[in-house]
Amino acid sequence: MIEEGQHSGRVLSHEFATPLQVVELLPGLTEHTLAQWRYRREGPPYRKLGARILYPIDLLDQWVEEHGHGDPDQQQ
Repeated sequence: MIEEGQHSGRVLSHEFATPLQVVELLPGLTEHTLAQWRYRREGPPYRKLGARILYPIDLLDQWVEEHGHGDPDQQQ
């Protein structure tokens, strides 16, 4: 059993972003759009922990690569 103030040494396999952090990372996207995508079962993969919505960063990156347009190497 893990005592208070200690941890098992295990780490999560994902880093997570909140919906607000996702919209800060992806210009032009809104929290409302993310909510609509979740309702329609579209958009990037997410996890729901209680009432909290979290987006695994690695899966978000993958989703952007699969659904983005344009050349990511092209400088503006």
